[in-house]
Amino acid sequence: MKPCVWLESSTCTHPRVAREVCESDCASCKYYMGRLRGLGDIVHSVAVATGIAAVVERSGVDCGCAKRRAALNAVFPNPDKG
Repeated sequence: MKPCVWLESSTCTHPRVAREVCESDCASCKYYMGRLRGLGDIVHSVAVATGIAAVVERSGVDCGCAKRRAALNAVFPNPDKG
């Protein structure tokens, strides 16, 4: 199973990324869509569901959400992510 729906071989096919990437790029990508890797992905899912993520995206400001998401995933990983 591939880690993200946008990852094809070693290229991200998301329209806003569209370049060659490695798995460490996926760890901090704000467009990641795949299995829940940890608490960061859960928080992101809630932000998307409530509309908070869309408001932040429209603001055009880099709030550091992708890095925070990766950090939370690293500290609190999903034990079932195998």
